[in-house]
Amino acid sequence: MLERAYVLQNMMKAQRQTIRKQEEEYKRILEQIKETGQARHRAYELVEKVQKRRSIVSDRFFKLWPQSFLKLARVSIKDAEAELGAGQLDASRCM
Repeated sequence: MLERAYVLQNMMKAQRQTIRKQEEEYKRILEQIKETGQARHRAYELVEKVQKRRSIVSDRFFKLWPQSFLKLARVSIKDAEAELGAGQLDASRCM
């Protein structure tokens, strides 16, 4: 099994290097396309879109709809332990 793990590790390392080279080539090609202004060729087109994402501001949501906030809110154990410390959750009986 160790030999197989070693072989896989080397394969993944080589694949990462290949991906890095391909990403660099991709970026160079995009820069060339932008410089030449040729963003369209036959069935291909370079499209740059700005995506907007909405998000909730937790404090404001809680002030406006506290019952809904308490109903919908989720706190993960990982986040709670990161905020409070690992031993706090076990001692507090909130689980």
